[in-house]
Amino acid sequence: MRRFRIRIIFQNMPNYVTIPVSNGIISVIWKEMLGDYAGWLPYYVPKITFVKMFAAGLVTYGAVALFQMHRIKKIPMTDALKNTE
Repeated sequence: MRRFRIRIIFQNMPNYVTIPVSNGIISVIWKEMLGDYAGWLPYYVPKITFVKMFAAGLVTYGAVALFQMHRIKKIPMTDALKNTE
């Protein structure tokens, strides 16, 4: 189980990068899109939202990984080793 936790952390490493990058891109688009309006709304995302997004990514990855491991365990090892195409 410890190996599974470490794998989840390292395979979700792109979330550390993509969440701030997407926030930056959306803020630029937002300013360009609404900058000409007289009463445009500021772009604001609370910091807790980033934590929630990362947690949702971890939970989703974990659920999919568990379902896939459960499916893979149903395959007999002899069949898995025979079929190595």
